[in-house]
Amino acid sequence: MLFRHHREGLISDPSVLSLVLSSCGCERSVSVGIQVHCLVIKIGFLGNVYVGSSLVSLYSKCSELSSAYQVFDEMPVRNVVSWTTIITGFAREWQVDACLELYRWMRSSNTKPNDFTLTSLLSACTGSGCIGQGKSAHCQAIQMGIDLFIHVSNALISMYCKCGDVKEALWMFKSMHIKDLVTWNSMIAGYSQHGLALEAIDLFEQMKQKKTKPDAITFLGVLSSCRHAGLVQQGQFYFNSMAEYGLEPELDHYSCIVDLLGRAGDLEKARDFIGNMPISPNGIIWGSLLSSCRVHGNVWVGIEAAESRLALEPGCAATHLQLVNLYASCGCWDQAARVRKLMKDKGLKTDPGHSWIEIRNEVYRFKAEDNLNSRTDEITAVIGFGSSPYVCIVPLTVILAPIYLMLTQMCESSYGHGMAVGLLEGYGEASFGLSGVAFILEETGAGGRNGLFGFQVISSALCHWIRNSVNF
Repeated sequence: MLFRHHREGLISDPSVLSLVLSSCGCERSVSVGIQVHCLVIKIGFLGNVYVGSSLVSLYSKCSELSSAYQVFDEMPVRNVVSWTTIITGFAREWQVDACLELYRWMRSSNTKPNDFTLTSLLSACTGSGCIGQGKSAHCQAIQMGIDLFIHVSNALISMYCKCGDVKEALWMFKSMHIKDLVTWNSMIAGYSQHGLALEAIDLFEQMKQKKTKPDAITFLGVLSSCRHAGLVQQGQFYFNSMAEYGLEPELDHYSCIVDLLGRAGDLEKARDFIGNMPISPNGIIWGSLLSSCRVHGNVWVGIEAAESRLALEPGCAATHLQLVNLYASCGCWDQAARVRKLMKDKGLKTDPGHSWIEIRNEVYRFKAEDNLNSRTDEITAVIGFGSSPYVCIVPLTVILAPIYLMLTQMCESSYGHGMAVGLLEGYGEASFGLSGVAFILEETGAGGRNGLFGFQVISSALCHWIRNSVNF
């Protein structure tokens, strides 16, 4: 209709064009949006701040960040909506550095941010572990009197939890006079992430007393807490109680129970649980069972789990690696070598893990086998062979593989690099210790668990959060 009106000589109003562009963004229809963009240029409305902001929003929602930035950069006039839209777009795509740079540019242009700007900024800080930037945004929210706006408070809770400061998140939670479902879910998830299962369960019970109805995300946080703490009976109880709220368990909930049973060593029960699922299990569920089989040395159930996962994901490099670990845990080195060779012949590789550590408001980023970092030599000296007292830091799973291979993998890993930089920066007295690092490596690498894990490096002044995304 818009194009027909144009052909008939009817000039579209900027508000109409903005509405059409917003619709294209919601529908992720970038092709139609480009046509409208051409029409905007043709009739001379590109300089309109509302039309320009709508174009930025369209391209951002369609993951066309270069186009979004080009439109934004060419806007003769920008308002807070324009800035918030481009910052939100980069935050949504985890382009953290660009997001923070845009925010600094916004402040230097004397444009005052609003609550939605700060929410997007906090989202970027949450994804990158930049707690320093997050605290700065919190201070600005207090100065603007918007820190207790419910969506800002929720973003602050999530940021503090994911950046490792649970106490600050809890303080924020208790300061809120009004809490919605997102508030409760964010705090429960934060407790779960940090292994505070009893606190998460207690908060869930408080939530029910406040007559706030839980949803699927709430139960996922509770079940994750039970899984990490090994609370088998409680986990099964809460899983079964989902029906009381009219909730059907989803694959993520089933995955928690499989992992919970697997970690407890009830591998046969976990396998039967998968077989009785009313929905088809996915590769993650079979991978979870496979990981547990490796830990407990159950080769036969592990092979069954691996075959089931490979039937769903025949090119899954992670499954091959889990099989290697499984055979190694039982001393079947020939079989482990055979699977390794098979993986090499197929050309299968895992996605490298990523880690970061924030030190004095500067974020250092690494990925596995990263030898291009400017401090590679120093990092290698800390975690390399015989050149540092920290060479004694080894995972518990050292008994599962030759020490040489284990240390080689550590030197190539992103989390090894992250720890090394923390030590180089004077945090050698951090509280992770031998058992802590052993646990970290067990969970993020050798343990073969899917998911996002992290640990705290604590000094007298700062709390740093290293997170690893590993695809084993």
